Amino acid sequence: MVKKLTLIGCVIATLGVATAVAAGPLNHDTELVAKKGVKQLLFQTNAGANTFTTSNGQVTGSGTMTIPSAQTGFLVATFTAESNCAGTPGGWCSIVINCDGVQLQPAVGTDFAFDSVGPTSSTSNFHSLSVTRRSNIFTGGSHSCEVRENLVSATSFRLDDWIFQFEFWRTA
Repeated sequence: MVKKLTLIGCVIATLGVATAVAAGPLNHDTELVAKKGVKQLLFQTNAGANTFTTSNGQVTGSGTMTIPSAQTGFLVATFTAESNCAGTPGGWCSIVINCDGVQLQPAVGTDFAFDSVGPTSSTSNFHSLSVTRRSNIFTGGSHSCEVRENLVSATSFRLDDWIFQFEFWRTA
């Protein structure tokens, strides 16, 4: 029983270090930054639907975290959303996650199909989808990450109820 109470106390203490930050310019509803030891975590969420009809649109805000200059490590970023890709059958809608203007690994550009147009151009094919990417090893400083979309033989890309998180993992 003491072990359970200790574990619950640790979870509550960890959650207690999170702080809410004001929402950014229409790209997300909330941003939550949690710092504990050598790991940092940033969340952005949006409960509203956005439909993109041109490529290379910014989906999320440009979330920023500052890593102490003496530390090295890498970022891991995950984007999850309700998705609908419509247009020419065989087309797809792509997600790219960039940090500091560099595409995270694997850096495959529009070759990654986050969602695809089905055998018809139906607009009722909604899915809950997710993608995770990682950076190369880097040193401390201020690092900014964002999600962008691209249409490949598709005419529209609807993203709703999404969450974007990126984490810093220290290596030295």
